Amino acid sequence: MLLTAGSIILGLLNVTATLLIGRRNQAGWWLAIAAQAPWCAYDIVTSQLGFLLISAAALPVYLNGLRAARREPPAG
Repeated sequence: MLLTAGSIILGLLNVTATLLIGRRNQAGWWLAIAAQAPWCAYDIVTSQLGFLLISAAALPVYLNGLRAARREPPAG
């Protein structure tokens, strides 16, 4: 039950970040970056170590997205 709840919570965290990014809100990039730490912990606890590669690949993409978002004028 705890693992199911954890995956739902982390999934909702990612969906929220994606929605914010889609609305050109920089908070979405920060949320996506911050979400990688609990995802990594979840991957280790559930012995899904292959998913750590996803976080390793996603983090630089999110950082580049944040840098690009900072160069753009705010949405409005």
